[in-house]
Amino acid sequence: MKILVAAGAAFFVLGALYISNLYHFLLFHSLAELFSIFIAFGIFMVAWNTRRFHDTPYLLFIGIAYLFVGGLDLAHTLAYEGMGILDGHSSNTPTQLWIAARYMESLSLLSIPLVLHRRINSLFLILGYTLVTGCVLLSVFYWQNFPDCFLENAGGLTRFKINSEYIICLLLLIAAGLITLQRHEFSSTVFRWILASILIAVFAELSFTAYANVYGGANLLGHFLKIISFYCLYKAIIETGLRNPYELLFRDLKLSKERYQSLFDHMINGFADHEMVFDQNGNPVDYRYLEVNHAFELLTGFTNVVGKRATQVIPGIENDPANWIQVYGKVAVTGKPVRYENYSQQLNKWYYVIVYSIVKNRFVTIFEDISERKAIQEEIIQQKEKLHASQQALKDANIELENKVRERTANLAGMVDSLETEVALRRQAEDDLTLANTQLTARANQLRELMGKLTRAEQKERKRLAKVLHDGLQQHMVLAKFQLGGISRQLKDTDLKQAVLKIESVMGEAIQMSRSLSADLIPPVLRKDGLAAGLKWIERRMKEHYNFTVDLCIDTNVELPEDASILVFESLRELLFNAVKHAGVAGSKVHLKNLNGTHMQIIVSDEGGGFNPPDVTFSGGTGTGFGLFSIQERIGLIGGVFEIDSTPGKGSRFVLTIPDSQFKTARPGESSPG
Repeated sequence: MKILVAAGAAFFVLGALYISNLYHFLLFHSLAELFSIFIAFGIFMVAWNTRRFHDTPYLLFIGIAYLFVGGLDLAHTLAYEGMGILDGHSSNTPTQLWIAARYMESLSLLSIPLVLHRRINSLFLILGYTLVTGCVLLSVFYWQNFPDCFLENAGGLTRFKINSEYIICLLLLIAAGLITLQRHEFSSTVFRWILASILIAVFAELSFTAYANVYGGANLLGHFLKIISFYCLYKAIIETGLRNPYELLFRDLKLSKERYQSLFDHMINGFADHEMVFDQNGNPVDYRYLEVNHAFELLTGFTNVVGKRATQVIPGIENDPANWIQVYGKVAVTGKPVRYENYSQQLNKWYYVIVYSIVKNRFVTIFEDISERKAIQEEIIQQKEKLHASQQALKDANIELENKVRERTANLAGMVDSLETEVALRRQAEDDLTLANTQLTARANQLRELMGKLTRAEQKERKRLAKVLHDGLQQHMVLAKFQLGGISRQLKDTDLKQAVLKIESVMGEAIQMSRSLSADLIPPVLRKDGLAAGLKWIERRMKEHYNFTVDLCIDTNVELPEDASILVFESLRELLFNAVKHAGVAGSKVHLKNLNGTHMQIIVSDEGGGFNPPDVTFSGGTGTGFGLFSIQERIGLIGGVFEIDSTPGKGSRFVLTIPDSQFKTARPGESSPG
């Protein structure tokens, strides 16, 4: 019903204003502006006259701001074209005053979140607004240097005025956003009305960008929206401040009260406020419960005690040896607080009680149930008595223990001497072991160096043999084959000619075998292009000579020194030859990869018959053990690891791991070309 009445009243007021516009626009304009001016001044009066009571700093700030906003709106109204009050001025003047008022209003609303928790010096704030307002009035009326806002002979609204309206809209929207982020600082009612006022003001300003003359329809709509915007401010501040001051003026006090009430309701200690009852001679004889919390009811078991006397709630309390009434009466009269522990016969409980008085003849108790603690203390006392009864027995036991300790100490002294001797022997053994380890390490280094020399000597011999085959034997065989070809062409005897041709063919096969042997001794591609190219050569060689497929995967181009590269190459070739001879499969997989730039790893695997690694590694019973043992020894001497994983019937997997100390160049994750 209230909403309908309010809506009807608003419709009536806006309708009356519209009729006044039809009669005379100046009448409508004056009424509309005076409406907003009265509300602006009203906001100031509410904020100013309650400044000593309310605890909301932003309210005083808004009040002072709207006092000067209303002042500029009043100057705008008096200077409006046709009013005849401030003669000698065109439509430009009230428009300038309008823009100045709106800038002041939007910037003030934008500043609200900045003053929510700041102490405001009202006189300083008034002085500041006075200076700004004075400068605006002087700029418009005296200096006449305020930017033009409306030029009748140049199209009406100026670009400055239109752009200013858009800037003001942006400032209002930012203010709305900031206030929304800080909405917990306002009551829900005040927040909704202020937010509605700002948003409606935005639409009002947008309508003021569209009129061509000061009496236009867009101007009319803008004033209607301004009326509604200021009405929302009226609802937020004036009406709320007068009807429900706790929503506006004393909101922090209300929140503090609510927090106090929550603390009171949820505290774990019992709380009770009492009024003392005296007899005719002024002696305390009873007390009345004024307020208790939930913990009071839990700790005492009493409910619905407010308004009742203690003698009604606890019959016989006046005869309790704890003398509760007399103690409470003394505190209520003297005001001196008391803290003590006491036992209640009626409740059969121990309590720790704090009693204090703020108002004479009244007192407050805060208490907790310590019955369990008292029971524990009693148990401790009893245990102490039992312990006291057995001190002498402990003394005798202690004397006997000391004698045993002396005897044991003497035995331990002998053991310590023996242990010291053993420790000395162990230290000597450790020193010998350290020396042996040092010598073993030196021996291992020597073996590694010898292994490198052996590999290089073997490689040198391979090169020499390859050179002999290529530069010597192959050249002689080629020359012999060439001469046999010449002889065969000169022979007339058919049988003899066939024999020579057969010899020439055999010589050609011998040349091919020599070239193959030369390539097998040391593939040129290994020396020229490195390990990855050598592995690809093996892949092709195994396919050509043994019809054995090698599935080669190279995902690194780590380069090794020549001797290490040859060692790895020969080891891989040995493993593949073993697979051809013993695995019973048509192919193997070879994977060359880089382990985080610290190790290079080659994995050779097949799905053949497999074998038992201990038998092969140590006994060589299959005929391949010495080859695998040689690989293991040689890889170990360059700091690498050779691992064998094989099971009969389930294939084999060999892993050669080379440390980064052997690397020339490491580019993790970079695939080799090809």
